[in-house]
Amino acid sequence: MERNTTWYYRTFSEAEALAHAREFFDSLTGDFPRFHESRRVVGDAETSIFRPAVELQVAGLCLLAGKPRNELNLPVSFAFFVVDHLAVGWSAMMASQFRVAYSLCRSAVEASIFEVASLFDRTKFRDLWTQPAGTGGKVLQAISGTIPNELYAVLRRGWNATKSLGHASFMPVMSSGQVVQDHTGKKVGVMTFGGPYIEPLNEEALTNLTIVYGIAALVGLQAMSSSLIPHAQPCPEWEAKHNELWAKSKRIAEEAIKKLEME
Repeated sequence: MERNTTWYYRTFSEAEALAHAREFFDSLTGDFPRFHESRRVVGDAETSIFRPAVELQVAGLCLLAGKPRNELNLPVSFAFFVVDHLAVGWSAMMASQFRVAYSLCRSAVEASIFEVASLFDRTKFRDLWTQPAGTGGKVLQAISGTIPNELYAVLRRGWNATKSLGHASFMPVMSSGQVVQDHTGKKVGVMTFGGPYIEPLNEEALTNLTIVYGIAALVGLQAMSSSLIPHAQPCPEWEAKHNELWAKSKRIAEEAIKKLEME
């Protein structure tokens, strides 16, 4: 497909939307040692959960493009926000920029809640969103009786798993505490900036972030599936891919959330 400067303002066939989604994710892959090292730890999760969930959201945005839908302007903006934060946050995670990745993950889940709320209960959402206390948790509580129970459960689990990650709470702050090797090879504890120059790779932090990013990607996907895809053109292949991924990942996500709650 030929690129152009009005990419999301044209119409897409379903095949073009899915192809663009694959190209989008390919653009995130880094070709430097830390990315390759991280991928050896998280590669299966990336391939089976995170990448397909993000690609489906990108393809969904393509399928919504090209036609004026003023009433969808706000929820679509939230959906773009979700993809941006998932994409950049995952890249930060792969580069060992863990504090950045933690914060962006919470933002993606919160925007998914806002995306749903701005369609299902626009007036209540706008009243809350403009207030200092208008967090994802408050908004979700306000619309709990308006949205389907299963969707509420997905959003609630995602929020519970990520709500502390955007604050100066334990995991983001203490991710600066690394175990590194000195010039003799001895392991010592230090406080250091994040980044690909940290040695050795902090596999514990990477694994934890892989779990919450998988959850966040699925939350974003379900938000889009319930709120925006019904307004798109008929997309049977998108729906089939979504249903297959959700059936496969639902059990995995529930087990991952239980693991996080036990830690």
